[in-house]
Amino acid sequence: MLNRQILIKRVTNADDGMGGVTQTWATQATLWAKVRATSARERAYAGGLEALVDYKMVIRFLGDANNNPAYTPDDRVEYQGLTYGIVGVTDIDNARAWLELSVRAPQ
Repeated sequence: MLNRQILIKRVTNADDGMGGVTQTWATQATLWAKVRATSARERAYAGGLEALVDYKMVIRFLGDANNNPAYTPDDRVEYQGLTYGIVGVTDIDNARAWLELSVRAPQ
């Protein structure tokens, strides 16, 4: 069941107003996903501990012009206000029906 909302973010170049460009992360898509935690760990942060969770997220397949998965490890996922790096994209059963995104919390 796709019951969690995620945002796919992609880096874009924006005019900085002074003749140069700056890179920003823009939302490419707002999608519904099935989200499952795959691992958890802790790290020291600001004098305390912070919990980090990695996830597998299943979404409907969306292909690019060549029918390859539209999302790659160059993109990011925002979920519950946190940003995760995509470390893997799998076309489940090679059927072009579902994609599994493996995402990792920032280090």
